[in-house]
Amino acid sequence: MAREEDQGGARAVLGTALVGPVGWLLATLLALPLPQDRVWGHALQAVLLAGRPWWLLVGALLVLLRVRRRPVLALLLGLLLALSAGRPDLSTAPPPPGALRVVSANINSYPSEPAPQAAAVLAALQPDVLLVIEQRAEDVPGLVRVADNYAVPMPRISHGHAVHCRPGQACAAAISPELGSVSSHMPLGLLRLPVPRPDGSTVDVCLLSLHAPPPAPIDPTGLLPYVERVAAAVSDGRLIRQWGPCLAGDAALLVGDFNTVPGTPAWSRLADGNGLTDVQRGRGLFRVSWPAGAGWPALPLFALDHVLVPDTLRVDAVRRHRVPGSDHLALSFWLSAR
Repeated sequence: MAREEDQGGARAVLGTALVGPVGWLLATLLALPLPQDRVWGHALQAVLLAGRPWWLLVGALLVLLRVRRRPVLALLLGLLLALSAGRPDLSTAPPPPGALRVVSANINSYPSEPAPQAAAVLAALQPDVLLVIEQRAEDVPGLVRVADNYAVPMPRISHGHAVHCRPGQACAAAISPELGSVSSHMPLGLLRLPVPRPDGSTVDVCLLSLHAPPPAPIDPTGLLPYVERVAAAVSDGRLIRQWGPCLAGDAALLVGDFNTVPGTPAWSRLADGNGLTDVQRGRGLFRVSWPAGAGWPALPLFALDHVLVPDTLRVDAVRRHRVPGSDHLALSFWLSAR
C-alpha cells in the first residue's frame, strides 16, 4: 500500500509538472499561424508568445504545492521549471578593460513627467554612447548629441531618434530616412565607432539603433518591411554594404525597440541566419521591458527591447532601468571586442 501511495505521489507530481511545458507548447502552436497583415493577429501572437514563460512559472508553483507528496522530486522539478521561465543576470565581474558603456532608451513622447528628469537618469548611467528613441531628453548632461532627425518634418515626435556620445569618444552617426510601409514607418539610428580588443587594438562596429514601427494598435504593415530592410544589410554578423557612416565589413550590432517579442516572424528575420546572437536568451521574465508606465501600468510583460550581437563582439551585464516618463525600460550593457 505504501509503495502504491509513493508511486501515486510521483505520478501526481510529474503530471502537474507537465502543465507548464504543455501550456508553453500550446501557446507556440496557436501563435504560429496567426496572420501578420492584421492588427489582431500581431497582438494575439505577442500575448501568446510573451505568455510562454508565465506558463512555466505557474507550472513551477503548482509543482511546489505538491511538495508534501514527493519533496525531493517536487523541489527539483519546481526549480527546473522556474529557471526555464527566466534566469536573471547576476554577474558582478568588472567590465573588460576599455569596454564601452552603451545605453538604449525609448522615452515615450507622451509622458506625464518632464523630460529633464529622464535626462538626469540617463546621465547617471554614465554612458559612452546613448541612443535615444523618440524626441525626448534632447540634451543629456555630460554627453554630446552627434546626430538626430529633430529638424526633419515628422508625423509625430515619436518618430524622433538621436545618438549621443561622451566627449572625446570617436563617433560617426546618422539617422536614416523613414523605413517601413507607406502608412507605417520609423527611422533607424546608425553609429560607427571603434571598439577595443583585449590587445589594445580596435574593431570597427556599426550599431544599428532600431525603432521598428509598432504593428498594434493601428497599422501592422510597417514592421516586416522595416526589419527586412535591416536584416538584408547584415550577413554573418557584418554589414554587407555602406549605410550612412557605416561601411561594408563593419561588425553589426542591433539594439533598440524591435516592437516584437521573441518567436515572431519579424524577430526570426532579425535573429536567425544573420550571424547574430540574442544576448538575453534564457532571461525569460527577466528581459521584459514594456509597459513600464508613462500612461501605461508600470508592469512590464512584453520583451520588446533587444540586443543582437555577432560572435566578434562581447556584451556584458545587460541591465534594465526605469526612466521617468518612459513606457519602456532602458537597456544598458558593456561592449567590447573579443
